[in-house]
Amino acid sequence: MCTDANNSDTDGDGLSDGLEIGQSTGVQISDPCSPDSDGDGINDNWEYTHGSDPNSFDVFEDTDSDGLSNWSNYISEKKQQYTDDNITALAGEYLLDLRGLDAAVRTSVIPKEPESMTYMAWFKFDSLSGTQLMGLNARNYYRFYFGVSNGMVSVGGGNAYRKYSQSLFGSNEWVHIALTRQDGGSYSYDDFKVFVNGVEIGTFLGKYNTQTFRNLIIGAVHKANDVNSYMNVLIDDVQIWSKALSNTEIQTYMQTLPVQGEPELMVLYDFNTVWGELIFNTATGEYDAVLSDESAVVTGSKSSN
Repeated sequence: MCTDANNSDTDGDGLSDGLEIGQSTGVQISDPCSPDSDGDGINDNWEYTHGSDPNSFDVFEDTDSDGLSNWSNYISEKKQQYTDDNITALAGEYLLDLRGLDAAVRTSVIPKEPESMTYMAWFKFDSLSGTQLMGLNARNYYRFYFGVSNGMVSVGGGNAYRKYSQSLFGSNEWVHIALTRQDGGSYSYDDFKVFVNGVEIGTFLGKYNTQTFRNLIIGAVHKANDVNSYMNVLIDDVQIWSKALSNTEIQTYMQTLPVQGEPELMVLYDFNTVWGELIFNTATGEYDAVLSDESAVVTGSKSSN
């Protein structure tokens, strides 16, 4: 048992170990060794006190029937907390620095079936060794991720995954990687393309069998009930689109960022506006993503780092 006999709240989630294991009720409500038992990015204590299930990935459900998802309510309460505590937002030139941290950003974007998509960003890897991925990799038919694995570009889409040898970039230099998905229709194969610095390096077919309820993650991959393959990297200008961008569009938007209201642009995180753990989405004008470690936002830009 992982619980600490000298600590009544081993995982520090605000719920006592006895309550979590059901000491008095005989019903275990959550894992006393994990502050987020279901891996959905919301603390067990918040879920328990708001009537959500700490053991079920219900982050995008509407538990209290108020017309808003649990995720939206969670973010709204964080904003109110920051306002009450007089915590102000940072605004300037910032980067996401995940070097030496097992940290990531959880977005509100769920790859849907059927739906075309593009997921892309700028990276500066400390090293190309190991497995460093971001996106979604939850069981056989729920893949939508990209990154590097031991020097190779590693990607996954639907039920397929690929690794591509490359000589286009090395460690400690900025590189732009993009993964596009052209929807092939319900229960059909989708066409995936991989781009490095705006150059297509591979294409493959993948099939989504059913709808996933797991959201895309920046800086790591979202597994079924876990997050892993953390990246040791600087990240900037993350974009998610609800269409498969063309080669020309990728080359354009990797250099000149789109603006708020651009059709089919769902996410643009340039990390230049951050409020506590909340990341501002330039595409929507809202704070809609949550950072697991506030220290990961650092002053800098691609030109200066």
